[in-house]
Amino acid sequence: MTVTFVTALYLPKESGAAEKYLDLGTWLVTAKVPLWIYTTPDQAFQMRERWTELSHIRIVEDVDMEPYWTQEVTLPEERNVQKDTPFYMSVQLTKLKVCALTAGKIDTDMLCWLDFGLFHIFQDKPAMIQVLKGLESGRGLGLTQITLPGGYDPVGRTCSDLLHRICWKNLGGVLIGPTEAFEEAYFRQRSLVELMWPRLLWEVNYWAVLTEEGLFDLYEADHNESILANLIDRI
Repeated sequence: MTVTFVTALYLPKESGAAEKYLDLGTWLVTAKVPLWIYTTPDQAFQMRERWTELSHIRIVEDVDMEPYWTQEVTLPEERNVQKDTPFYMSVQLTKLKVCALTAGKIDTDMLCWLDFGLFHIFQDKPAMIQVLKGLESGRGLGLTQITLPGGYDPVGRTCSDLLHRICWKNLGGVLIGPTEAFEEAYFRQRSLVELMWPRLLWEVNYWAVLTEEGLFDLYEADHNESILANLIDRI
């Protein structure tokens, strides 16, 4: 049993954030685990310029992010106005899309999504690289559904106002589970977006519903090393 890792980098034009994200992405590359990266042609060019050892990486530059941001949408009332834009929400909702696409092209039993900038929240980055290397083999995983970190008393908690406030029942930075489970999760996410349209929410708000429906399983963590360390304990 082995694991394929998936990530993505989609940035708004003239964002000025490319260098910062590429620095963080270097930690994922350094882990030398089998990694699919979905991005745009300009970012793909920079990645190939920056990273010389790419034998374990597949860069995909012909898959667009979710296009919700190109339409008129209603955003949550309580949000970070500078950060939580239609573009940002659409990027977050692209996670399951690229996982589902990858699932149809790989032969590993398990698939693991990692946020491209995940190492931003880690103090001990070398230790987290070792955790990823341990996950790569898939030994002892035994997961039967998509598993991800949850916060703020995730077990049995229902968020009261999904339409207007972010719900941290799910943390969003990591997902891991049987490869074949990601397509169903993506199509269910899409159906929820359509159901609530033109409201556009954070991906974790839709995932709170997927968790209540039994598609996702949670382990307790926070936005720090526990997001990976507790995964090891969980499995």
